[in-house]
Amino acid sequence: MESISGKKPFVKYWLHPGFLTISNQKMSKSLGNFLTIRDTLKKYPAEALRLMILMAHYRSPIDYSEENLRQAEAAVNRLAEFKNRLKSAKKSLSGSTTKLDVIEETRQNFEKEMDDDFNTPRAISHIFDMAKIINPLLDSGELVKYDAGNIIELLNNINQILGIIPEKPQDIPPEIQKLISEREIARQAKDFARADQLRGQIKNLGYEVEDTNYGPLVKKLPQAS
Repeated sequence: MESISGKKPFVKYWLHPGFLTISNQKMSKSLGNFLTIRDTLKKYPAEALRLMILMAHYRSPIDYSEENLRQAEAAVNRLAEFKNRLKSAKKSLSGSTTKLDVIEETRQNFEKEMDDDFNTPRAISHIFDMAKIINPLLDSGELVKYDAGNIIELLNNINQILGIIPEKPQDIPPEIQKLISEREIARQAKDFARADQLRGQIKNLGYEVEDTNYGPLVKKLPQAS
C-alpha cells in the first residue's frame, strides 16, 4: 500500500476485525448468503449500517440481520430527532450558564471508552444515557440555552468520528406522529387492543410501525402499482 499511496508509513495501526456473519454463518458466495453494501443501502440509511457495525466490538463477530438493522435504524432516527429537538428548543431558550454536569461527563466517558481499544458499544451507550436525562428537561422547558448549544456541539463532534446521526430527522406527517404517540401511551398502559387499533389506523394512512428497543420505527409503505 505504501508503494501505491506514496505515504510512509501508510498507517501506524492495523486492526483485525471479527468476521461478518449471517445467522451465525460466515458470509460467503459459496453459501449463497453474500450481500453487498450497495444492496443494503438501498433499504437502509448509511447511518443505520454504521451503527449496527459499531454496536459490536471490532474484534467480535458482527451478525448481519434485518432485525439488527431495523433496531439500528430506529436508534439513529432517535438521535436525529433528539438533535433536532435541541436545535428547535434553543431558539426559544434562555440562560448563558451551564446547569448540567452530564454533558462533560458524557464527553469524558465517550473518550475513555474509545481509548479503551475502540470500545464503540460502550461509547455509544453514553450518548443514549445522556439523551434519557436531557429529553425530560426538554419536555418541561428546564433546559437552558447554553446547555442546549453544548449538547449540539458534543453530538456534532461525536458524529464527525462515528457518522451515525442523520442530518435530518424522519419526515413523518404530524397526523401520523400524533397517532404514534397515542399508541405509545396505550402500550405503556398495556392497552394492547387500543395499540393494535392505532397501528391499523397508521397503516391505513400509508405507514407501518414496528416496535424496537429504541422506540417505534416508522416507515412509509410502498405505493401500490
